[in-house]
Amino acid sequence: MEEKSDKSDCTEFYKCLTILNLMLDGEANEEEESYFKLHMESCMICFEHMKVETEIRKLIKSKIQKQPVPEDLERDIRVKIQTISQS
Repeated sequence: MEEKSDKSDCTEFYKCLTILNLMLDGEANEEEESYFKLHMESCMICFEHMKVETEIRKLIKSKIQKQPVPEDLERDIRVKIQTISQS
């Protein structure tokens, strides 16, 4: 059964949201991407949500700085993982 969002009239909103997140993470398959793109052609609600979600991710990526992990921290974590996995 299709879920209906309280904020919209789109009965496919949650399905599209799931697929959108998969697409933005690079994890959607061809069938999901095709469905999503076809749905966007006729659903302004999902199209607008896609634009907002995409902009939010762009903003977050622009604010995040990659920093190297200190070698001793990495080593300590690996030792703890090995200790736990051997238990």
